[in-house]
Amino acid sequence: MAGHRFSTLITSLVACVVAGYADLYLFTTSLPVFYDILPKPGFVPPDLFSFYGIIVVSLLLGLALYSIRNTGLKHNDERLALYLFLFGLVLNVLWFLIFFWYRSVFFGLIVMIMLITVLICTIYQALKSAVSATIFLVPYLIVMLLAAYANLVIYQMNPGLPLWGALF
Repeated sequence: MAGHRFSTLITSLVACVVAGYADLYLFTTSLPVFYDILPKPGFVPPDLFSFYGIIVVSLLLGLALYSIRNTGLKHNDERLALYLFLFGLVLNVLWFLIFFWYRSVFFGLIVMIMLITVLICTIYQALKSAVSATIFLVPYLIVMLLAAYANLVIYQMNPGLPLWGALF
């Protein structure tokens, strides 16, 4: 049983760290060509802080995923929490892709709103089946709310950006 829990912990961490690595790649490659030249609000942290923040968030998500998977996934509530979590993880990477890679601040904001909605649903569902996951998801929600606000202010500060970014 202990071996199963350890392998669940490792696979959960690896899944979220891989997603975090994709986020880091999309973030760091956009710095010199897009993000660094954008006017941003003063509360946006420096790039290095953001870099380490992505790593910490990835680890928190890995622990949340472990907590959800550790429920046994025998009931619909437990499986729904897992599906919502995984959908949110995909949305997280999608936000980095759209905002940083495709340089679409507007559609990044749309995806961020979707992500926060799914995250709130995930927390609600985790409260029914994997309460310990909320310990890791609530700080992530706070970070995402701050990121959404920053995304909104960046959009407002840069009215000349193309709506579609580099999508088309």
